[in-house]
Amino acid sequence: MIETIARRAVFCGAFAVLLIPFFVSQSMYFPYITGKNFAFRIIVEIMLAGWTVLAVMVPAYRPKRSWVFLSMAAFVIIIGIADMFGINPARSLWSNFERMEGFMMLLHLAVYVLVLGSVVRTEKMWNALLNGSVIASVALSLYSFSEIPAQFEGQLVRIDGTLGNPTYFAVYLLFNIFLALVLLYRNYRNKISVAAYGAALIAQMVALYYTGTRGTLLGFVAGLVLAALIMFVWGKAHPRLRRASGIVAAIVVLGGGLFFMLRNTSMIQGSPILARVANVSLTDTTVESRLTLWGSIGWEGFKERPLLGWGQDNFIVVFGKYYDPVMYKQEPWFDRAHNVFVDWLIAGGALGLLAYLFLFGAGIYVLWKTTLSLPEKALLTGLFAAYFVHNIFVFDNLVSYIYFGMLLAYIHASHIRAKIADVPVGSTQSVIRPEIVMGAGVVGAIALIYFVNVPHIARSQSLIEALRLDYGGADSSALLAEYE
Repeated sequence: MIETIARRAVFCGAFAVLLIPFFVSQSMYFPYITGKNFAFRIIVEIMLAGWTVLAVMVPAYRPKRSWVFLSMAAFVIIIGIADMFGINPARSLWSNFERMEGFMMLLHLAVYVLVLGSVVRTEKMWNALLNGSVIASVALSLYSFSEIPAQFEGQLVRIDGTLGNPTYFAVYLLFNIFLALVLLYRNYRNKISVAAYGAALIAQMVALYYTGTRGTLLGFVAGLVLAALIMFVWGKAHPRLRRASGIVAAIVVLGGGLFFMLRNTSMIQGSPILARVANVSLTDTTVESRLTLWGSIGWEGFKERPLLGWGQDNFIVVFGKYYDPVMYKQEPWFDRAHNVFVDWLIAGGALGLLAYLFLFGAGIYVLWKTTLSLPEKALLTGLFAAYFVHNIFVFDNLVSYIYFGMLLAYIHASHIRAKIADVPVGSTQSVIRPEIVMGAGVVGAIALIYFVNVPHIARSQSLIEALRLDYGGADSSALLAEYE
């Protein structure tokens, strides 16, 4: 009974995480950020309590070695040391309400990967989880379509759903598009499933287009082409899919060439989104600022502290110290380099960046060691590539962290599945009474939730209440746009 409750706590938590993108807390400061992050932390802490009970009672639930888990452990340890010896350990640990990252977020992400990869192991459960994610993404895509009409009035309105930022929404869609492609392949013999996943892909890709996020669109194209090329080169056992992959790769490449040739036509320039993509150049204000952040500012910061960096959430210090006057045309300050790799280079130095890249390398290496089919491996490799390209131009957020963690956990679970059978209910082997284990787990979860989250939630609510009073008692919905 207790084992069943603990398993359900983990499973329910895994599905609850899929609803986090929908959550907007109007009672907290930075409503699109804080509510989602506190929800994630609390859910993970409950999942941790459930997994701890399982791990104590049933040895089969204890972590199994894989390069995925080892790479995550190495990353957390190195960044933890970097934060400890950084210039502001307190900020590196807790971050701020605008970002809600820091080591506390990283620790919760690592626990999420550990628990998900250790408990959710059957293909049936993962299929349910991936399907749930795709369904949620379609629902959010349909919701976001209400923001599109302004496009037809010639305005550049980039949709963001309930995520508060088009870039955050774009990377959420990026992961779910590739997951939908994997599920489409698995169900290609079922006409109803093909139609359903096809409709889901159309909704997701339309929404991705209207986010207008150039780095994510480029990542999507790169990942799709890579997956198609892998299938075309090594897919001899799948002749139809191999031909289709070759056609897809050719269409994407030729389409890209055609778009480049027609970039100055009225057809392209008359569309706000297409014009935004077509008009990218080294003299573009946004591109120029990115290159400055990566180069004269980021590089100088790295040279000053090359081994372990400045600690998380301290790019703003580097920005101020090595400010380049060419940035006068941009915002007065930047707390991110708008490049994930530069961000980790500043946060954790060379060791931190190498540890982050190790996550990609370990994930892809273990992926190709699993028993997944070649098309599934090709698509998930394409997803790694798409996310990698996306990360060159933007910074991470809670949603991208969650989905990267989910991807790594799925690969780990697929890897160990061939070696370890699923654990049947009722296989308890603990010498400790189950009631004691469960009681300790519940007490631990309550303590974590209170000490890690409750005081900060109260502060966030106090801040928004102070702002409401400053605005003459305006309700929180009137402050959403002002303080997002």
